[in-house]
Amino acid sequence: MPPVAPAQQGLTGRVPAVLRARPLLPRVQCRAGSSGTIADSLRKVDQLKELASSVPMLAKARVEPRRFTGDIGDRVGFVSLSDAAAGAAVLSVPEDVAITHLDAEKHELVGQVASEQSQLVALTLWLLAERAKGSSSSWHAFLSTLPTRTWSPLLWDTEQLQTLLAGSPIQSEAIARKAALLQQWQTLQDTVFCCDTQRFPASVFGQEQFVQAFSVVLAHAIYLPSASCFALLPLASLLSRTGSETGCSLDYDPELKAVVLKSGKGLRSGVEIQLYDPRPNGELLLATGSVPTSNPADFLSWPAALLKADRYFQMKTQILEELGFSNEEQFPVFADRFPQQLLAYLRLSRVADPALFAKAEVKRALCGVQPPCCCMLRPCIECWLHGLPVCAQLRACGSTQLAVPACVSFEQDVVLSQLNEYEILQIMMGDCRERLQAYSYSLEEDIKLAQQRDLSPEELLACKLRLSEKRIISSTMDAVRRRLAPVRGIPSKSGAMQDPNSDLKEIFDAIESIPTAPLKLVEGLMSWARGEQDPDWGKKPSKQPKAPKPW
Repeated sequence: MPPVAPAQQGLTGRVPAVLRARPLLPRVQCRAGSSGTIADSLRKVDQLKELASSVPMLAKARVEPRRFTGDIGDRVGFVSLSDAAAGAAVLSVPEDVAITHLDAEKHELVGQVASEQSQLVALTLWLLAERAKGSSSSWHAFLSTLPTRTWSPLLWDTEQLQTLLAGSPIQSEAIARKAALLQQWQTLQDTVFCCDTQRFPASVFGQEQFVQAFSVVLAHAIYLPSASCFALLPLASLLSRTGSETGCSLDYDPELKAVVLKSGKGLRSGVEIQLYDPRPNGELLLATGSVPTSNPADFLSWPAALLKADRYFQMKTQILEELGFSNEEQFPVFADRFPQQLLAYLRLSRVADPALFAKAEVKRALCGVQPPCCCMLRPCIECWLHGLPVCAQLRACGSTQLAVPACVSFEQDVVLSQLNEYEILQIMMGDCRERLQAYSYSLEEDIKLAQQRDLSPEELLACKLRLSEKRIISSTMDAVRRRLAPVRGIPSKSGAMQDPNSDLKEIFDAIESIPTAPLKLVEGLMSWARGEQDPDWGKKPSKQPKAPKPW
């Protein structure tokens, strides 16, 4: 990112003047809580209204906080008070009320420690220090609108992670991130907290308090690309997330010296304002402690790799590098669309006949070769496939790299052969079955479980996550079955596709031939009697001497 001019540093500068003299937010006497009851939600709505009215730029915003019913208690969101065109500014948060790592680095208690940590850890330390001040904190009005914790798996115990997330690909990630977070706290404990318990008491900077505060920062800190930093923002940090591209965008505007929320594809009055977040449900659960009911951006990562024992491994690797891929990849698999790039990658990885490449036209867009030269390049492809030097014809066309055959396409659905298609579809079907069998509950059992009202928040969130993952796998299996239906035959030892019902067809052909068997027998005898089956019948004896018998 290009450097920002000193006059426009704002959030990106080290110590801008506006941050050295921040105005104090009004101290609203209220109790922070995150129980999710109706009373708590209504209280938080009033707090947000009072907080917005205290900042002139926020008071002009055409948004209003309202209570919404969520899966785990009630929640607070924001609705638009008027229609907004696509790209129109909906909310502006001045930079002097945006909390970044710069505030943490200048804090009188944790400043020195925060300057040596990552941005999220620095904001966590700042949050712990300001919360310890209680109502005397100048940020108390804003902090009272934030929850005390989230339901992220980072706060679940080991047994819950092992049982509730069994089979989910997010389980190993949750365990690894939780271990890294605990290690981060232990490092701070050994190097800072235990050395000065008067300034860093365990009741404020203990492990439980640190992990809970980090979960709040992780869920509500918003990354601002133009400022290259995370920020806790009044009102904006409480916006709900959506994977739809109709969601709003949030970024720092150096000219306005404010963080501006812009509508995506237009907003209608009374509609909830949601922030566009294209992360899948697993990542959202880890980061925010919530799983949306409907997320168009939800996907599962599907691994794919070339076989290193493949005799054409180097050639396939070069083809993939030309197309921008490596010999090991992760592809997103969605519920509402077939993974086209994964399918193309698997087709290439299972090609065993180089003629599939050599017989294809050269992809002109990649090699820059004019159409008359394409026919001359086919012999060059043969040389390349077999590891021989590329002839001068290819170099004469102005290309220093081998062209990619047109049959290798990650944008179009190109079937190489029925045998290749059958093999990769069976591989995908097997992967889907293995993923479903890894879960402790079936799809039908999770659907019934989600309808129970006595589930804990962790059980409900884990159930919703499993359901979203299983729907993606099940829809992928259905798509694979539809693609397998037109494929007639199964691979035989000769390498050709054989009719899977050939044995049954042979049996029925034999049964149908029984009534005509006597007639065929009589016709065969008559043909033998006429000598039609003896080529020498009726011929004159040859005058040539017969060959002597060996005995």
